[in-house]
Amino acid sequence: MKKFLSICIIAVLLATLFAGCGSASTSAGTEIESVSAPPAIELTGNSAKYSGKGVVINKNVITINAEGDYHLTGKLDDGQIVINTGDTAGTVYLYLENADITCLTAPAIYVLQAEKLHIVLPDGTSNRIVSGTEADMEAHDENANGGAIFAEDDVDFEGVGSLEIYGYINNGVTCKDDLKIEGGNISITAANNGLRGSESVTVEAGSVSITCGNDGIKSTSQNKDGKGFVQIDGGSVSINSKGDGISAETELVITGGTLTVNTTGDSLSESCKAIKANNTVTISGGTLDLSSDDNAISSNEAVLISGAEIKAVSASRKGIHADELIRISGGTLNVSATEDGIQTKGDVDISGGTITVSSGEDCIKAGDKNDSGSAAGNVTVSGGELLLSAAGDPIEAKKDLTVTGGSVFGAGSPKNPKAPESGSQSYLAVNYRGHAGDLLTVFGEGVESSLEVSHDYSYVLFTSSGLSAGSTYKLGTADSSTDVTAK
Repeated sequence: MKKFLSICIIAVLLATLFAGCGSASTSAGTEIESVSAPPAIELTGNSAKYSGKGVVINKNVITINAEGDYHLTGKLDDGQIVINTGDTAGTVYLYLENADITCLTAPAIYVLQAEKLHIVLPDGTSNRIVSGTEADMEAHDENANGGAIFAEDDVDFEGVGSLEIYGYINNGVTCKDDLKIEGGNISITAANNGLRGSESVTVEAGSVSITCGNDGIKSTSQNKDGKGFVQIDGGSVSINSKGDGISAETELVITGGTLTVNTTGDSLSESCKAIKANNTVTISGGTLDLSSDDNAISSNEAVLISGAEIKAVSASRKGIHADELIRISGGTLNVSATEDGIQTKGDVDISGGTITVSSGEDCIKAGDKNDSGSAAGNVTVSGGELLLSAAGDPIEAKKDLTVTGGSVFGAGSPKNPKAPESGSQSYLAVNYRGHAGDLLTVFGEGVESSLEVSHDYSYVLFTSSGLSAGSTYKLGTADSSTDVTAK
């Protein structure tokens, strides 16, 4: 017994943690028997009470140094929970049962070493994790490190209880590996990022609400294959951020769930996109409500949308932007933008979905006018329903506009309107003037369609598989109309 205590004391003295709340952990080589039964750790204000193996209490620092299940309850006024299972990394399940943990100068929960920490929120529990004070948030240092929860290894959140996280010093949760939300009702307030997972952030279930001074959800790894991604598969995520809502270093994948993002930063001075990825943004399901002063959806490579219900609003920039390609094959999109609605330097390919765009410039724009040597700049529509109202061009394609399926009803005031290329289905293209608020209609044999116009216009383009070349159709508003022959 004396030998065991000596080992623990030496380990506590040698370990180093974040400064401020004390430091204690086991040394990497200490061997301690794994815990099979769930010990109960009772926080008592400035220390804790515990009976069992796998835990060392050094005043206000409580160190878990063996894998197993641990139940945590009570209040710690200014202290730290440390997870360090040593060189033989173990998995720790930490059950928060009405736990209230504050560390004034460092992370309240610090994972120094473990294969994975599972933070479990049992049903009916309310928990609170705090790092710093509100005054720290007001005087936030952008170079500050850490988070209310800081982990060198993987962290999973599970359960159905509630957890409030206040990262007044820096981030809400910082994870150097993979960060996953599998359950819980989690509320995060942070000076910097809300959820930051270096290698990945995944939300599968639960409810996450984030209010932060920089990016809401962020991944940062760019040097590991298959890492650096953010993925939303389910649950409910709500973000109010001054920076980007979601920023993925590599891929951003959304397959389900409900995502609401409102960014409040100034796009003239900082990136405050609703969702963005340095590589591809892929959206195949879910419900997205995105609002930003910057681009609502942005990628340095491609945006691929095959499903989902999407509302994307940009107060000053573009609705959907990609450097190389935008491909839409399904879903319901409602896009509103001060600049272009859907824009890429490459090609736009639409084969399905219901797409409504209101734009202060062009609704759909492909190609870069300054890149004369590029073969990109094609808009291809082979399916779907497009309703386009623009201050500029409903569709501007630097190269070819080809429509072989679906329908397009667009109104705008383009300088040089471009009709579909040869090989496209029949269309109507006419100079016709009207005003914002008009309900434009086109009808005739086999065709009846309408468009609510959001900008004054001088040109109308309509095409659908129901049109017949040489046939005449009525185009206009309730007050006036004109006959137009399909080409």
